[in-house]
Amino acid sequence: MPLRLLHTSDLHGNWRLPTRYEDFDVWVDTGDFFPNVSRGERVERTFQKAWLTTDRRKLRTMTMPWLRDRYGPGASYWYPPKRKQPPSSGSIVAELTAWLRGRPLVCVPGNHDYTSLAQGLARCGAKTWDVTKGPVEIDGEVFAGFREVPYMIGEWAGEAHDTATPARRALSADPTILLTHSPPMGILDLCEGKGGHCGVPYVTSHLSYQPHRVKLHMFGHVHEDAHMAKEMGVLFSNAAQKARIIEVP
Repeated sequence: MPLRLLHTSDLHGNWRLPTRYEDFDVWVDTGDFFPNVSRGERVERTFQKAWLTTDRRKLRTMTMPWLRDRYGPGASYWYPPKRKQPPSSGSIVAELTAWLRGRPLVCVPGNHDYTSLAQGLARCGAKTWDVTKGPVEIDGEVFAGFREVPYMIGEWAGEAHDTATPARRALSADPTILLTHSPPMGILDLCEGKGGHCGVPYVTSHLSYQPHRVKLHMFGHVHEDAHMAKEMGVLFSNAAQKARIIEVP
């Protein structure tokens, strides 16, 4: 039986979306799982960790005074809407671990992520791999990846002027399934309001001209081009703001 993957990306706090799915073997998230309460400020790490591990009341008690001090009357703009908040009792990490029922999570962080989804779930007993730390093999498939995105304006995590080095490192693991936050250049990476294509050139070049075993490349980041495509014998999945089941080719 082919491996069935649940691919999510760019949920930005919409943590309940993946829990609508049950018929899969591995949950793959390609970044921007967490909501934000600033534009990349240091408070994000503290906020995101609390959002993942505490209940709704504790999160609000901790967060709203800082937001009111920082943004005044506009504070509610930054606070996540109710559908993206933790449960009223328990925590997001506990809910997700129970939903997984032993199925693994394989992931890479995105540029909006300042804490670790994999680490948070692992502390609650889930099986998790963040492949930016190294590749993992599951049922004969080798997952590898990187988080870096082409430099934008320097506000967010993982922005890099050099995306070739992390891409080269990930591809050197000879993966069959590549996970990145950013798309490859020219494939499902059309940023209509930002001057055209905005993916990682090295990935496209490697998949076009170098020997490799990649048959599935999973990513997000570019919300406007969240589709699937097959080129060069590789299946590409941009799941930005979506969840989809993919059978490994």
